[in-house]
Amino acid sequence: MKSARRLGRQSSRLVQGVRLVTICQTAALAGCLSGCSKSSNPPPPPPTVVSSPPPPATSLQVVPQSVHAAPGSSFSVRVVARDAGGDPTALPSGTTLVWTASPDVASISSAGDGAVVKAPTTIPAGGSFQVTVSDGTLTSGPATISLLAEGDEVDVPHTPPTPPAAVVLDAREGTCQQDLRWNVTNAAYLAANLEAGCSDPEEVAVFSTDHGVSFEAGAVAGVTGSVPPWTSGDDILARGTLPAMRDVGVSIRVHVHDTLRAQVAVDAGLEAIALPNAFHRMGKTGIEFSLADSSIGSGPMTFDVSDCRNATVLAGLGVDLTVQRLYVVYVQEITPNAWRGWSCTRMPGDAGAVSFVSATSKGPTTAAHEFGHQMGLSAPLPKDGHSGSPILPFYGFDYTNLMWVGEDLTRALPRTGITLGQAFRMNLDRHSWRVHVHPLDTTPKHCQCNPYLAGVCPVMYLDVNDVPPPPSTYPNPVCKADPWP
Repeated sequence: MKSARRLGRQSSRLVQGVRLVTICQTAALAGCLSGCSKSSNPPPPPPTVVSSPPPPATSLQVVPQSVHAAPGSSFSVRVVARDAGGDPTALPSGTTLVWTASPDVASISSAGDGAVVKAPTTIPAGGSFQVTVSDGTLTSGPATISLLAEGDEVDVPHTPPTPPAAVVLDAREGTCQQDLRWNVTNAAYLAANLEAGCSDPEEVAVFSTDHGVSFEAGAVAGVTGSVPPWTSGDDILARGTLPAMRDVGVSIRVHVHDTLRAQVAVDAGLEAIALPNAFHRMGKTGIEFSLADSSIGSGPMTFDVSDCRNATVLAGLGVDLTVQRLYVVYVQEITPNAWRGWSCTRMPGDAGAVSFVSATSKGPTTAAHEFGHQMGLSAPLPKDGHSGSPILPFYGFDYTNLMWVGEDLTRALPRTGITLGQAFRMNLDRHSWRVHVHPLDTTPKHCQCNPYLAGVCPVMYLDVNDVPPPPSTYPNPVCKADPWP
């Protein structure tokens, strides 16, 4: 347990540069990374991955592009640099960013690629101001900060260097379906009381890097048992009352060629514990992975995905789905189609869940990607919960999202991201194994499968970055059959 957490802390520092190529080189990862072909035993030496320099930025964007705040309250914004193709890219090392507000009446404290902005008290509720950022050559478009009168309050005290918390709530716009979102530095104020305006219990979910997800359903007039009775000026939540991180125990099994066993066992500690922890902290999911146990078995083993429910085959790999455990099994190959990774669909009644990783074609984020499927990002969602691919992209996502199909280590930024919409489902959707291990004090949600519509759960691409609604020309996603009755 202690060694796994130590790996997680080391990985967190490494991932701050969002350069998985550097991580892999530092960890001296052996075996194939992405793009390897099938081979006979023993496997060929790993290919040399050459990272190209990031394409230059041609535009800057302040995110979120709109913020709701009370006069005098503080909130966080950051800058996203994009290349000529619209993909996110890295700013050159040592870039100096200058943040400005118009009217120039707000306090702005910058750090790295972000800034903490204090809304002025000279602008009354109902007014607004704008924030822009410049790197000396490029200047962003403005982000608009609308000032609200105090109503109910989401209070998450912020003590640097603890990152701010993100808040998703039902509160306005009539539908009351996850229609407001803040990146909260200290407190977020609503323009009205939460107990009015929605026919269903209003909800608040708070996502933090250092605590588990907190979820509350509010009061509805005339509905008995709906709690808590939020009223004007009440503090709904405080960081001190947020739950602890939810621990997920991971059992690692290694069944590969004898020339790879020692190295794959080392890889697994990084890929199945340290990197997932780093990604989930950045994504504010409240989930923490720890090593439950590990074993190195006979090999090489080729796993056929048709054996996902074959108890005899799973037992031979050290997997017991009656035990509450998240299994990751490293095998030589996964057939058919030489998959890099594969997650067996968890069925109702399963205490455990199992994912497979191919030693001959895996990438450093394969295991973390497969864990995403086990955490509810799977069928009935379109594309089995994937956030897109170069051939069939989903609106609001790009190749930096952890659930993107495949990874390219030559990219300026690798796939590491988890949106708030995805984190919401990981913690609340009934298909998520995390809900089975650490259920929140609420009935698991039957999230809608359309990722573009807010309903029981937020849109999938909801994040601290604003993304506009998908254009009508974008192909409508096709929901898949729900494997659960």
